[in-house]
Amino acid sequence: MLLRLLAIALALLAASGWAQQDTPAQQLARVNAALGSMSAEQAAVYQQFQMVQEMRRSEERRNLPLPGSTYGSTPANFDDVQRAEDARAQRIVDLASESDRLYARYRELEERKRVLLDTLSSLAQLTIPVAVPPALLAPDGSIVTRSTVLAPDGTVVSPVPLPTPGALTVPGVTSP
Repeated sequence: MLLRLLAIALALLAASGWAQQDTPAQQLARVNAALGSMSAEQAAVYQQFQMVQEMRRSEERRNLPLPGSTYGSTPANFDDVQRAEDARAQRIVDLASESDRLYARYRELEERKRVLLDTLSSLAQLTIPVAVPPALLAPDGSIVTRSTVLAPDGTVVSPVPLPTPGALTVPGVTSP
């Protein structure tokens, strides 16, 4: 037993040491995975909540017909009717408490998800290198955009300003 506890403690210490050595990209991937699984669990809890709510509403709408209350039949035993009504009321109470429990779990998951989103935001602000295709890099290492002009020696020249509409002249055409 003591050996098992020692093994678990060593595993936890090793895991915490490895977590500190993770790169921001690995941490980002791990947080994204946790966020995805938490979102899936939250969706499942919400679906269960909706089902329980509908069962409770259905139980509340249902009027129990009195058994044996057709014409010519013997009237129902009062104790049986009372037991059925008590069981129905207890089901409604149980469904309401289950619905409250599921709602509390949904809110708990929402709070934990918000913490993960904050962590994800802070990790995204870290400098994570992005691969730029070599065709988009100028010789000086800057990124070439559509409006970037390169000089014959390969240096980046500031973008050429667009001409004003009145400055365009076409040979043989006079402006109005």
